[in-house]
Amino acid sequence: MNDISCEYLRSGKLGKIKEVVGCNYPSPWECALPGEAVPEGLDWDMWCGPAPLVPYHKDLFGPRANPGWLSFRPYSGGEMTGWGAHGLDQIQCALGMDDSGPVEIWTEGGKFNPPTYTEPESRARGDKVCQVPMIYYRYANGVVVKLDNGSGGGGIFFGEHGKMDLSRGRVNTNPPEIAEEINKQAKGGDRNHVGNWIECLKTRAKPIADVEIGHRSTTVCHLGNIARWAGRRLRWDPVREIFPDDPDANQYLDRPRRKPYELPETI
Repeated sequence: MNDISCEYLRSGKLGKIKEVVGCNYPSPWECALPGEAVPEGLDWDMWCGPAPLVPYHKDLFGPRANPGWLSFRPYSGGEMTGWGAHGLDQIQCALGMDDSGPVEIWTEGGKFNPPTYTEPESRARGDKVCQVPMIYYRYANGVVVKLDNGSGGGGIFFGEHGKMDLSRGRVNTNPPEIAEEINKQAKGGDRNHVGNWIECLKTRAKPIADVEIGHRSTTVCHLGNIARWAGRRLRWDPVREIFPDDPDANQYLDRPRRKPYELPETI
């Protein structure tokens, strides 16, 4: 369904895309949970890896606990890189940008002010605070993607001939005839990702979403976080994958690594 919908958008049948609205994914916040006894058999030093060695806590160790490592720097990019990797991947695909990315990123709203969790609690407070400010991307063709009230698994596309709301195997459109056309095609056999992967193992063909596409999609997620951290408008070169003439922003493209978990100089 999603692949067919993306092909429909890329074909121009919805007309020129004027705007895309995605989900306002929260960025990560800080962790200062108290220490607990490390469970027997868990190599906590290795779990921390290149990140700072901090005390073990079950609500850091779990991915989505109270709140879990997925919400904390430096272990994750928050739901910006969690669910964002799914939703922004759909947007990249539909815009025909699987091998590229935006050229400008900026934020609007209050200053990014992530909390520090010192005791276990749900993600609710951190998610709310870390959705501010709102993130915008501009592509070279002029399309602007706004992270607001779109689905976490896709986006809302506004074209000259209508609107398409695309998310994880479902599509709603205005006019509804567009969705009816797409559903008819899907009944003929949509390209399932798992099935496609198995097929490509046998045929050695390139998958629907290969590693380079995954890299480009997650890069867009990281760019959203960087825009919040930098707090200013950023230019991005999707060919060289740097912020041109902006060493302050480029520092976010890598991270310090704790010994002995550094990357080798030559790979």
